[in-house]
Amino acid sequence: MTKNPFTRPDHGKVPPNGKEIELPTSHSVMIYLMNSMNRTITVLGMHRSGTSALMGSLEQAGLYIGHTNQYAEDNIKGNRESIEILALHNDLLDRNGGSWDKPVRNLMWDPVHRALQTTIIKTFEDQPLWGFKDPRTLLTTDMWLKALPGLELIGIFRHPFLVVQSLITRNNMPAEQALELWYFYNTNLHWLAKNKTQFPVLEFSVEAAEFNDQLQNLITVLKLDNNSVDFFDTSLRRRAIPDFSAEPVARRCLNLYETLKEIGINSM
Repeated sequence: MTKNPFTRPDHGKVPPNGKEIELPTSHSVMIYLMNSMNRTITVLGMHRSGTSALMGSLEQAGLYIGHTNQYAEDNIKGNRESIEILALHNDLLDRNGGSWDKPVRNLMWDPVHRALQTTIIKTFEDQPLWGFKDPRTLLTTDMWLKALPGLELIGIFRHPFLVVQSLITRNNMPAEQALELWYFYNTNLHWLAKNKTQFPVLEFSVEAAEFNDQLQNLITVLKLDNNSVDFFDTSLRRRAIPDFSAEPVARRCLNLYETLKEIGINSM
């Protein structure tokens, strides 16, 4: 029987791309044309897990994110994703035989991908503080860390059953596939949280007041402006948790979810 490509029960031991990531320790390294005074922030999170709400809030607080998607049928406030970075990630996955919903390990970056990444970074060279988000970054984190050794990570996760329901609604995805996908992405987030210098990890499935508290704390930690941040709209988020506990992979996802909750509590 073919091994499930998403299955990874040893989520605490295996690097997210199946090989060791070179994690830089110095934030003073200059890469390409980026000045050492530049700060770059990326949001890491699974699809349908609050990455858009988080990035939109950080943009309001002063984080420059450049030209991004400001509206989508399934996300009326826009997913706040860079068109160029999205194109890079999609082409990278496609040339490696994968996609956002069929992720693959050990991605091979062709010279064209490295060149595009360099070009993207160069467009932000005059920005003292800039950032980007795309859930696919959880599949490509190693190369972003190599290109931007001072890259600041922010993680976000959501209850697996809420993500599953959202993927069923948006993509008509089978529940088991959606759970496997949640596990794949969040395994990568877990590995980074355990092996990279500590970074903030937020939970999107908590009550609105608690999520807003997390946002305010994060904005303070990042030294942004938290006086006028109201991007997060509770009416656009489902809170009632559906029941997918009968799915074969559900217990494994719930165990990882509880681990991420503990990491989040201790991250800020």
